[in-house]
Amino acid sequence: MDRLHEWREEFLGDGVSNDFLFGAAAGCLATIVLALLMRIVPILRRNDIYDLAHWKLNIRVPMQPMWMNMGYWRTPRGDKIQQMDQACAALLREVLCSADLLTGDAVAEKELRRRRSIAILDVGFGCGDQTVEIARSLDAPAWQTFRYVGLTLNEAQLQVAYRRVEREVASANRHGVRLGPESFRLFGADAARPESWARPVRALVDGIADEAFQGSRWLLALDCMYHFAPSRAPLLLYAARELKADFMAFDLVLNERALLSARMAAKLVGRMAGCPLGAFMTEDRYVEQLVDAGYDRNAVQIRDVTSDVFGGLVAHIERQQRLLKPYGISMGSMGVAKKMFNWIDNTGILRAVIVVARVKSKAA
Repeated sequence: MDRLHEWREEFLGDGVSNDFLFGAAAGCLATIVLALLMRIVPILRRNDIYDLAHWKLNIRVPMQPMWMNMGYWRTPRGDKIQQMDQACAALLREVLCSADLLTGDAVAEKELRRRRSIAILDVGFGCGDQTVEIARSLDAPAWQTFRYVGLTLNEAQLQVAYRRVEREVASANRHGVRLGPESFRLFGADAARPESWARPVRALVDGIADEAFQGSRWLLALDCMYHFAPSRAPLLLYAARELKADFMAFDLVLNERALLSARMAAKLVGRMAGCPLGAFMTEDRYVEQLVDAGYDRNAVQIRDVTSDVFGGLVAHIERQQRLLKPYGISMGSMGVAKKMFNWIDNTGILRAVIVVARVKSKAA
C-alpha cells in the first residue's frame, strides 16, 4: 500500500480522489467486458451454437493419406477413379509400369527381385505416401538390396514423411518383414541444385552409383520437375553422368501445335504458379534436354496421358468443393488451381506425359 501511495503522490498528486481512480478502473473493465459480449452474444443467439464446427474434433490425426500429385483418374479396366489417394497411387504405378518395374507377371517380378538390387533417388516425394507406395508396389523386402533416397525442399512435408515411413517400417518389422533403417533415407535438400547438397546428403545419393545397383538405378520425379529452378538440367546431368541412373517421371510439356500466344500464356500462368519461365517446353525440346544430359535418344519414351489426368482432377476438386461447403470449409488455393487445370484441359495448351529415359551406356 505504501508503494501505491508513493506512486499516486508522484504521478497523480493529491488532487485525485480514490473515487475517481475506482471509477476509471471500473470504466476500463466495463469496456473490456462489453467488447467480449459483442463477440459472444451473436454466437449464443444461434439456434445451435455448435453448428458443424465439431468436425474438427472427429479428424483422426495423423491424417492419412496426404497424397499430392495430379493423379491418373482411370483404372486398368477403364473405370473412372473417384478418390484422390487412389488416383495419385495409380499415377505412380503407371510410371513404374512404363519403366518396366511393374510388369503384371508376379512370378517373373519375384525372381528378378530375388536376384537383383535396386536404388531409387526420389525427388519431391511429398508427405511419405509416395515412399510407402513405392515400397509396397515394388515389394521392397524381396530385393537383394533395396535403397531409397528421397529429397524435398518442404520442411513440413519432410517431418510428416519421416513419421509416416517410420510407422510403415515398424509395422513391417512387427510382421516379420525386415526393413533396415538404411533402406529409406529422407532429406531436406534442393533437388534442382545438386551442388548445394550438404556433404552427408551428397554421399548417400552418390551411393546409388554403387556397382551393386548396376542396371537398376533410377531417378524418379513424380509431378514436380516443372517447379525446378533454374531448370531440370542440373539434376538430369548429375543423374545421367554421375549416378548412371535411368530416369522415370510424370511431367508437363507444351503442346507443339499451340499458337505462340497460347504458349506464352502458359508460361506466364506457370510463372504465377511459382514455376521458372522456361519450365514448359515442347516434347522435342524435352528430348533434346535428356540427350544433352547423357540419355540415349533411342531409349527415350514419352507417353501422353493427358486425357486421364486433367479432367479427372478438375472433377475431383469440384466434387470436394460441394462436399466440404456444408461444413464451412473453403478449398482456398485449390479452388484457384481448379480454374487453372480446367483452362489447361479445355485449351490443350499443356500435355501430361510419362517419361522414361535410359542412360547411353546401357542402351549401347
